[in-house]
Amino acid sequence: MLNKKRVNTGDIIIGRPLSHDVYDAEGVLLLQRGQILESQKQIDTLLARGLYFIFNVLPARIQSTKAEKLHDATPFGLIDDIYFQLSTLCKSQNTKVNFPSRVIDLCKRLQQACQKDADAALGAIFLSKERKYSIMHQIHCALVLEIFLKHLGRSSAERLPLLAAGLTMNITMIGLQDVLFNQKGVLTEGQRVEVKNHPHRGVELLRSYGVADEAWLTTVLQHHEFIDGSGYSQGLRGDDICQTARMLMLADIYCAKLFPRAYRVPLHPDRAAREMFTGSRGHCFDMDLSKLFIKELGLFHPGSFVRLSNGEIAVVIRRGEKIHHPIVCSVVKADGSPYLAPRQRDCSKDEFAITDSVAPKDITININKRQLWGYD
Repeated sequence: MLNKKRVNTGDIIIGRPLSHDVYDAEGVLLLQRGQILESQKQIDTLLARGLYFIFNVLPARIQSTKAEKLHDATPFGLIDDIYFQLSTLCKSQNTKVNFPSRVIDLCKRLQQACQKDADAALGAIFLSKERKYSIMHQIHCALVLEIFLKHLGRSSAERLPLLAAGLTMNITMIGLQDVLFNQKGVLTEGQRVEVKNHPHRGVELLRSYGVADEAWLTTVLQHHEFIDGSGYSQGLRGDDICQTARMLMLADIYCAKLFPRAYRVPLHPDRAAREMFTGSRGHCFDMDLSKLFIKELGLFHPGSFVRLSNGEIAVVIRRGEKIHHPIVCSVVKADGSPYLAPRQRDCSKDEFAITDSVAPKDITININKRQLWGYD
């Protein structure tokens, strides 16, 4: 049975996540649970329309069970939640309420997603559709940073401000990033200046929002510096660049290569990974970290598509013990027809060896992420 409750003043608090989905009088969903409103004007405008909470009235035992299931969120649900919350934080340049703590809360959710299933979390990024690149890119980089830092033995608490740097590294150029994502021509002079200055401007904005953690701020400031001094915006060299900024820079470049632009197709993950170590810009990178990068992520990113020697098309679902032998599930038969259910394959066997990467645009079937990673 459904119960509809009118939303009144006091039910929505500035800076606090919504406890329920919010609907209008016709039952149209207006706000999702977890979204945050940042001004009283926003709240007053919405309340004037007539808002309602709609929820099921169930026996206490069933309500308890449902609550437990909601609390035990999948990596996909957590990534979606981080996306919507981060979109809200980055959307407005007005003064933020409790900005540092809200970003750290998102970092904790990101850690939770990785703790549950880091490969599924990475796959959620790669297989996401209808999401703004500018927001998903920051989440993607923060996920990679979490994997790096955990491998290096950093504690959960130590990792949080560094993940926050990943989630906010482009905070002053979100709009420009989305423009450049679809721009075919070269950057204008004004765009070049904005890109070059965004680390410094980002730090200034973060400080104005109450961020005081120097590790967070320094990582944002230096995440475009190269060890040969050719980066920006300070032209730092070698050990003058903090380790986390070098790691975030690697993640930034690698993750950007995997997604298309109006002027180029995306690189296949195996090629992107190899370029981090052997490409023409290899001298710009920390080679020790580049080796760790490839070792931790492998050559085939979870969520990417590959063709097997038997003609099937498969989705990479897990990084393998060897960088060129991930765990995959075939979703398309050799004759081009889809499998009703994914078939796990062992890429170390000649029959199922990976022969090539497949571009996402060439996949015409719907992919069930939850089924692939066992959360169906």
